[in-house]
Amino acid sequence: MDFYQTIASEYEILFPSSPEKVAFIEDLLGSRENLEILDIGCASGELERQLAAPRRKLTGIDSDAAMIREAIHALPNPMEERIRFIRSDMLHYLISCGENSFDIVLCMGNTVAYLDGEAELDQFLLSINRILKPEGTLAVQIMNYSNPSIKPGFEFPILESNRFVLKRSYSRLSPQSSGIGFVTEVFDKSTRESRAEHHRHFPFLSSTIKRAAFRAGFSQADTFGGYDKTAAGKADFFHLVVMKKDLESIGPAKRFQ
Repeated sequence: MDFYQTIASEYEILFPSSPEKVAFIEDLLGSRENLEILDIGCASGELERQLAAPRRKLTGIDSDAAMIREAIHALPNPMEERIRFIRSDMLHYLISCGENSFDIVLCMGNTVAYLDGEAELDQFLLSINRILKPEGTLAVQIMNYSNPSIKPGFEFPILESNRFVLKRSYSRLSPQSSGIGFVTEVFDKSTRESRAEHHRHFPFLSSTIKRAAFRAGFSQADTFGGYDKTAAGKADFFHLVVMKKDLESIGPAKRFQ
């Protein structure tokens, strides 16, 4: 059984969307109305339900089918016209979108670490710059890989729900491989069974994302060390990079002539 299919029904217990996170995003949205919002890596759709409002349309995408099924199942009927969930790889979905489609794009929860190096990061940011409306915003959350503790051997806090115990850690890959290994282990308390999955994360620094943002044509990029918008520091657990598109979209080629 697919790993996320195993935990999808209790995903929001294991990974709840905090009030601080929602407040941070609401501050980005401000008082604007009639907003089109894209959430990349939406998981079971809790954030979409929290951000739902009459003059907002939200799209959540995730590559995992079980998460999308859970998100659709949990969606209350009154929200169905304002929220949609799509199963898709993030790069493929971005290519399919038209220009100036969204006011804000969110990529939280270290989702960007699944991109395959800086070339895909550039492609990702170029695509988002294209689909954002003028003065649009992109917010990316990334683990703070400049923190000396966050390296192979690092263990995340253990998470537990009524049914599952979840352990996550970073491991070393072979010398020929770029990035670091991400190991997820889940113990099912009802069946007494355990399983593990191994993925690769590319440890982008927030400074790397900022440089790539300017290459992609964004006019502004700010880094924060928490949802309270404190200045980013080396000891932070995660960083948030908030990027702004120009009022007049001129594109990266013209910007850097």
